[in-house]
Amino acid sequence: MSARLSDFLIHDGALPVETVRVAAARQVVYGGALDTALLEMDALAEATLWDELSQASGLPIPNPDLIAGANPAHAGGFDAARSARCRAVPVGRHGNRLQLVVGDPIEREALREVSEELAIELDLYVVPEVRLQMARQVVYGQPVPPRFVPLLGRVLGSDSARRWSEKSGVATPAAPTSLALVPKGPPADDTEQLCRAAADAHGAQRIAALQALRARLEHPLVRELATALRADAVTASPERALAAVIGIGGLRDRLAVGVLIDLVDAKDADLAEGAREALIEITRQDFGNSRRRWRSWLAAHGDEARVDWLFAGLGHKVAEIRFAASEELWQITGEYFGYHYDSPKREREQARDRWRSWWRQHAQHR
Repeated sequence: MSARLSDFLIHDGALPVETVRVAAARQVVYGGALDTALLEMDALAEATLWDELSQASGLPIPNPDLIAGANPAHAGGFDAARSARCRAVPVGRHGNRLQLVVGDPIEREALREVSEELAIELDLYVVPEVRLQMARQVVYGQPVPPRFVPLLGRVLGSDSARRWSEKSGVATPAAPTSLALVPKGPPADDTEQLCRAAADAHGAQRIAALQALRARLEHPLVRELATALRADAVTASPERALAAVIGIGGLRDRLAVGVLIDLVDAKDADLAEGAREALIEITRQDFGNSRRRWRSWLAAHGDEARVDWLFAGLGHKVAEIRFAASEELWQITGEYFGYHYDSPKREREQARDRWRSWWRQHAQHR
């Protein structure tokens, strides 16, 4: 038996309903598996998530040696096309039995069909999507997508992530040049320590550090960090620029919007998509990879405060963007005035008007 991971997490009491809803909203906006969204949110430790995946799917967790010993020779007829179709990667073989790591949701029908096509038995083991991407890199030589690079540091640890990258040939983004701007020696305060973590593109604590620094954008060290990230995004190699773009999005740096717009149609597809994702996170708008439409929006709204962008995001046609905007506004204001992203449009607009009116009255005291 198996269950949807989201349903299992709630029923099992592993996470509150609201946290799962936030992860599901992130999943719809950015794609990927629910377990990836949960790791990006730091909602669960990987070990806990792995256990929840196993219980929800009814599949065992693989022995670490099985993944570590993955070899292209194990693939046989289970080629890259079948891997994508089945969300699975072969990591071992014993006679007529092929051992596969699979991601959630499990593509059971596709796996059954491939088993018949190849006349081979399949032993399935469930893994988080980031581990599946790592196995795909080793077996098929397909680079780990940029989105998963920050997670490598989280699940492996920064040093292990670097060693794994070097061993497997993954082109992971180098640490941005902004790292050099952070003073050496013992940190003077926690802001300096957070800046160091935020500047380490491979660091397990980078995402959390960027989140913590959002409320400190006027701190001199954070301003230096943000300025260096913008410079890297424009002048560095695609790999380094992508690391900078991820950092910009994590900081919610509104001053970088113009820089990001110039990158949404970059020749490097990963950099272009990274810039679009950062723009969505900062503006709570989405004009795809159209530089013209983003520029038009910025000309009309560039002088507004970012909180005004969030209030505008409450009325976006995409439910997941409305949800993300409401979550951020709740964190900023501590209020919500009855706004629910999935309420009827008229109710949402009335709640937004109450919320925005309250903010305008109280913002000067904050």
